[in-house]
Amino acid sequence: MHWRRVFAAMICCASLAAACETASTSGSAGPASASVALADPCSLLTFAQVGSAISFTVNSQIVSDGGRTCTWTYADPNNMVAFNTARLTLLDLATFAAMRDAVDGGVTITSVGSLGDAAFYSAGAQGTSLSVEKGSRAFTVSVLGSAYTTVQSETDERTLAGYVLARL
Repeated sequence: MHWRRVFAAMICCASLAAACETASTSGSAGPASASVALADPCSLLTFAQVGSAISFTVNSQIVSDGGRTCTWTYADPNNMVAFNTARLTLLDLATFAAMRDAVDGGVTITSVGSLGDAAFYSAGAQGTSLSVEKGSRAFTVSVLGSAYTTVQSETDERTLAGYVLARL
């Protein structure tokens, strides 16, 4: 369970760092940070792309984490079933590196070749996620669902990462 706290702390630190960086550069002509350059994670994937990747009808997207995360799912008006979801979270490079280098007994990091400049799967008790770095940008994509196997999640995450990379 320790890895959840580490990951949550990294996301909080990344959010704070991005906010500080945005505030400090908002009046300057310097280069935009990754969080500014990719301000809307929902714009990086379409409903059709997500739906085809996770083989599920997608009709809802929710922005969270201060605008850094977009989650796609099926909105059930009766709230009776937990459906498959896909989530895209924008990261700064420091958070990407910290996640890649994390050493914890509950999380396995596996490098992935030929995807962006650097990529890795992170697998733990809560499932898998795929984190990718390309240039000054980084993101994590995860696919969750009650019937998903690790192989299915990784395959769908790689498909979605490919769509995001095509837009960078």
